[in-house]
Amino acid sequence: MELKLSFSDEIPDRYTQYGRNLSPEVVFRDVPEDAETLVFMIENINAPESLRVHWIIWNIPAETEALPEGLETAENPGEIEAVVQGNNDFDVRGYQGPRMFPGEEKYLFTAYALDTYLNLEPGNHREQVIFAMRGHVLDKAQERRGYTS
Repeated sequence: MELKLSFSDEIPDRYTQYGRNLSPEVVFRDVPEDAETLVFMIENINAPESLRVHWIIWNIPAETEALPEGLETAENPGEIEAVVQGNNDFDVRGYQGPRMFPGEEKYLFTAYALDTYLNLEPGNHREQVIFAMRGHVLDKAQERRGYTS
């Protein structure tokens, strides 16, 4: 599986709290044929553990080619049917862009292909999603990007 982001090295300001705080476009390629859903998350790997997760979204249909830029921050954004968003570490449902710490930060963008649908309510956190995924991950793709505030 391959993950393609809408920017190359540094996270542009429009995806941060200094800019428009839009979620980035994310393209999924070469998803395994037997995958049912995808899970996607963004984590700041330099941040304290309690402020690491910026976005977690699951039950993305496996045939979805991309998450659009600026996805609605609702429990179930209407742009893609059946998608569910969890709470990030800032207690916001949906996407929350970089802003917290001065200096350079490193972000990990991860997509998982699953052989199942996750029966989780909106608002769950990373830990609950990771637990529910156990034994169902068919493939994983990761990209790293930086942000300098």
